[in-house]
Amino acid sequence: MRQLPQVVSGTRELIDNGRLKMVTASYDRDRQALLDVIKERGIRYPVIWQNNDPNRGNTPDWNIRGIPTTVLINPQGEIVADLRAGEDFQQVLEYFIDNGEALGVMDMNGSAELQEDGTVKVDLSMYSSQHTDMDVNVEVYRVVFKWDEENDPEHKGRPLDREYISLADEGQDYSFTQKFRWFANEDHSFVISDFGEADSLYVMASVTYPGSEELNEGEGVGVSFGRNIALP
Repeated sequence: MRQLPQVVSGTRELIDNGRLKMVTASYDRDRQALLDVIKERGIRYPVIWQNNDPNRGNTPDWNIRGIPTTVLINPQGEIVADLRAGEDFQQVLEYFIDNGEALGVMDMNGSAELQEDGTVKVDLSMYSSQHTDMDVNVEVYRVVFKWDEENDPEHKGRPLDREYISLADEGQDYSFTQKFRWFANEDHSFVISDFGEADSLYVMASVTYPGSEELNEGEGVGVSFGRNIALP
């Protein structure tokens, strides 16, 4: 697995200087099995966990940029953020070691479905253990396929290319701030319409932990939800 050397090198100095006791990687157990081990053994160090659930987007051949299914789990066994083992992996770990207690835990999941009237409804569920406001960045792209019209006039094969056009650039911005008043869980829904010519829509909602914006190759560290919706 091509990113394992970065995981090892990125944590060695932290282990040597005493800031991190241990990092362990689990690639063959489900979430509950790992949480049981954390609880039973009283583990009090960050644990890197590889979730093999296909719904989280990893591919069998790892032909993806980074590993979006790797997450950081705090000593209580709670998932605190999605991580990628990139060049600044050590800085990401240091960020959570320095700020973990103050950050709390955030989570996000959702769904996006095509409606009978041709619109797309997006439902998001968010969690903030400290009831901290979430600035949710929503990116919506209409995807236009480019076909080989000469050899595939009926569009039965694979498109030659895809063009991603941001709806925000066309005046439709769905980003929002989610507040948590009484409960740690809140829901937010919105409907995407009037998106013009498109073969599919791609929706991405993300929240970045404050102060991590420069980490992870400038993408920050946080939680996200993404879905591609095929259009008729």
